[in-house]
Parts: sequence; structure tokens; C-alpha cells
Amino acid sequence: MTTSDLALRLDSSLLLVLETSSQAIVRTTTRSTGEDKFISKLEQWEDSIIGAYLFIIGLLAVGLNGFALYIFYRKRSILTSNDYYILNLVVSDIILPCVAYPLSITSAFQHVWAFGNYGCTFYGFLGFYFGLVSITTLTTMSIVRYIHICKPHIDILKMETTRLIIVGTYVYSFIWAIIPVTGWGGYSVEPHGISCTLQWHNNQSYITLVAIFCIFLPSSIIVSCYGLIVKQYRQMKCRIRKWQPRSAKKTRAQKNYMIKMTFTMCCVFLTVWMPYAVVSMWTAYGRVSIIPIRLVVPSLLLAKCSIVINPIVYFILNKRFQPFFLEFANTFNKTSSVQVSVH
Repeated sequence: MTTSDLALRLDSSLLLVLETSSQAIVRTTTRSTGEDKFISKLEQWEDSIIGAYLFIIGLLAVGLNGFALYIFYRKRSILTSNDYYILNLVVSDIILPCVAYPLSITSAFQHVWAFGNYGCTFYGFLGFYFGLVSITTLTTMSIVRYIHICKPHIDILKMETTRLIIVGTYVYSFIWAIIPVTGWGGYSVEPHGISCTLQWHNNQSYITLVAIFCIFLPSSIIVSCYGLIVKQYRQMKCRIRKWQPRSAKKTRAQKNYMIKMTFTMCCVFLTVWMPYAVVSMWTAYGRVSIIPIRLVVPSLLLAKCSIVINPIVYFILNKRFQPFFLEFANTFNKTSSVQVSVH
């Protein structure tokens, strides 16, 4: 073997080693880059606080909504069509913490999203889907209440109509939530890295449609309907005071309570969801790199608490169900007193 042949073989071997090493580096870099997005961008203690918060919210949501389901079951013979919309919210608000919250709670305490890309898509789909179910249900409730109060000649409270509308909320929400799974849009980790949502910064055509039909349009409908209800109520209140001050006293009180409830619903919706919607739109149309992570997290956590606020606003503060709540509370207190006396 000549010296030139030996040199050629050495060059070939060195080239092979370099090529193999280069491929290994590329694979390692790609894997690290893919995994880095799942690492939390917060401090460990901050993630622990978020995990504890979500755990408490989940427990409260399951407890309050579970209690609401129990009361609905007991009083199912007297439920009205409006109650079925509330029941729809209750079902949505109890499924989400049972199925999705364990993933984000586990990830928060592990300081990393622990369920990979498929788990991220699953979590993001559930969060977006049931969030849309709640928002769409609130929107349909506002429309139904507007028609019932301002257009009483239209019978919108038939049970058949109610069932169709409720099914429609699930179908509408499912269509919007499943589209990212098909490739138009997508689900990815939130900026802080321990939960998942829509990829707000990608596929702006889809995000624009989501902003219009899932955020701004429902918000506008809710505000408009409740504004028209207030206007109609004030006109009706003046007529009642002028022409029927005695016989309509009870009706006036009921309408007044209805306005307070609808105003509360509107305020809760805007307060809980709008900060997260604003941050999401900032992410979609602004520069993602300049959005402070610690501004994103509070808006997200505020939106999460809606599953606890909903049963309080729609159930515990509902005068029709307050006697049942007090009955349950008295029974619980008596049972606790008996147990204490026995011990």
C-alpha cells in the first residue's frame, strides 16, 4: 500500500466520522429544540403556586358544579328551558377540570409540560372546545332572554327548541376546535410552557376567523342583548308605574331581579375572559417576543376561574334554587352536629 493510498483512506475515514458526528449533532439539536418548548419559562416556585391554584380551582369547580348537578337531578321535574342552558354550562364546567386540569397540574409541579405533542394537542383541544361551549351557551342565553323579554310574541322557550340550540352549541364549538387538528391552525404550549392552547402567532387566517366568530361576535351579541333588555325594562317599568302600580308590583320585582342577573352575567363574562382575549390578540398580531410572560399568566389564570364563578352566578344566586341550597346546608349542618355529639 502506497503512502498516497493510506492518506486517501485516512481522509475517507475522517470524513465519515465527521459526517456521522454532524448528523448526531443535528439530531440532538433538533430533539433539544423540540423539547425546549415544553420547559417552563417560570421559576420553580411560581409553577408550584400555579399548580396549587389550579388544584384548588379544580376542586371547587367539581364540588360546586357537582352540587349543581345533584340539585338539578332532584328538581328535574320543575326545570324550565332556561335551566337547561345553565345545566349545559354546569356539565361543561365539570368535565374540563376532571379531564384536562390533571395534565396542567402535573406539569406545573414537574416544571415542564410532561405529556408531549399529542398530550398538548389533546389538552389544547379540550380547553378551547369547552371554553367555546361556555361562551356559545352564554351567547345563546343572552339571545333567548332578549327574545323572551323584548319579543314575547316569539315562543323561544319550547323544550324542542332548547334541545336543538344546546346541540347546536356543541356542534359549533366542535367545528372550531377540531379545525386546528386537521392542519389549519394548531395547538401548542403557552408562552410560560406548562399548558397548551391555540397557536395564536401562526395561521393568521384561522386566528382572524376565531377572533371574529368566537370572541368579538359573541361579546358584541351579549352586550347588545343585555343593553336592549335594560332599555326595554326601563320602558316597561315606566308604563307599569303609570298604569298598573299595584297589580304589577310582583312582576316589576321579578323583572328587576332578571336585569340584575343579566348585568352580572355580562360583567362576569367580560371581566374573566377579556384580559385573556386581549393577550391572545396581542400574541396573534403583535410581536410575541415582547409580551411579558408574567402578563400572560394572570390573564390565563383569571380565565381558568370561570368554571368556579359560573355555578355561583347562575346557580347559588338564583332565587329559584336558593331554598334548595339552604335546605342542603341545613341538612349538612345537622349531620355534622350529630356526628360531633356522638364523638
